Amino acid sequence: MGTSITYHFCPTCGSTIYWSVEGMYQAVAVGSFVDPAFPAPTMETHTTDRHRWVPPIREAEQHATHFGAT
Repeated sequence: MGTSITYHFCPTCGSTIYWSVEGMYQAVAVGSFVDPAFPAPTMETHTTDRHRWVPPIREAEQHATHFGAT
């Protein structure tokens, strides 16, 4: 059996707000928020799958696969 992922949704519209990967990390669907003061991401995962026109996030930790992969 694999790692458990728990998704958390907005009770009003059903949009994904964040998800938790058991024993590893939580990820926030930043595009769901319109607050310009929302903190910048500190980590990017699956960078090998990034579209060529999407630049890396400056100062964010980069991971070719998911964080914590061995």
